[in-house]
Amino acid sequence: MTVGAKVDSKLFWKDKTGNLQQQNELTNRCVSVVQSNSFALTVIIDGKEEKSWCDWPKKSEFQPVSENEANFVFEGGMLTFKFH
Repeated sequence: MTVGAKVDSKLFWKDKTGNLQQQNELTNRCVSVVQSNSFALTVIIDGKEEKSWCDWPKKSEFQPVSENEANFVFEGGMLTFKFH
């Protein structure tokens, strides 16, 4: 994860039966901050640039999918990141 990288993300939450349901998809976001414990992606909300923060996952929460895609699995859901 490097500042300036382009990222697409999808957020999934588990429904009452435990199945993952996609909640949103945000495309062509930019990594704007990388810290030792978290990172931020740039988001435009109501025409203003905002930072959307995410903690680095624990080893048990990180699932690589391919060279440029990974899942962060957490209690109640999952975030999917695809880098391009």
